[in-house]
Amino acid sequence: MEIKYGVLTKEILHECEEFIEESLEDGQWNVSDFFWDTSLKEGVSGIITMRNVSDELKNLILKCISTYVPPYREAEVQLYAWHKGSGISVHDDGGRYGCTIYLNEDWNVNWGGLFVWHDGEELRAHCPTYNTMVLNTLSEDHFVTQVSNLCPEIRYTIQIWFLPV
Repeated sequence: MEIKYGVLTKEILHECEEFIEESLEDGQWNVSDFFWDTSLKEGVSGIITMRNVSDELKNLILKCISTYVPPYREAEVQLYAWHKGSGISVHDDGGRYGCTIYLNEDWNVNWGGLFVWHDGEELRAHCPTYNTMVLNTLSEDHFVTQVSNLCPEIRYTIQIWFLPV
């Protein structure tokens, strides 16, 4: 697992914020309960809503992070909204490699939503940090702890999956 700080430019972060605001009422959001395998929801009570980003925003994001990621054939870029009680059970991304970019400017560790992985010896965790990318190219098992039911905001991330060359 690799962690990279400050991966997106201010302009792209602003584009992400605008995309979130504009897309909240467009009816194109999917719900994790409908599309995820039950193994990804084990022990998790909340839902995640998700949608693809526009092609323009996808290209801007991929260009901005290109120096951090290995070569790939295809990439899927989605916006995730992690609601109260949401999280994801242990998984390995199924033959793809992926990354998460955090979009909340101030996230309190007490709100949950921590990214946790096993590094071969012990569990490690990362608290969502604004404009930080967690990159998983080794198919390491990982999960996200539940977002607290007392959390005052939705946790937003950009999720990217890459098909290796």
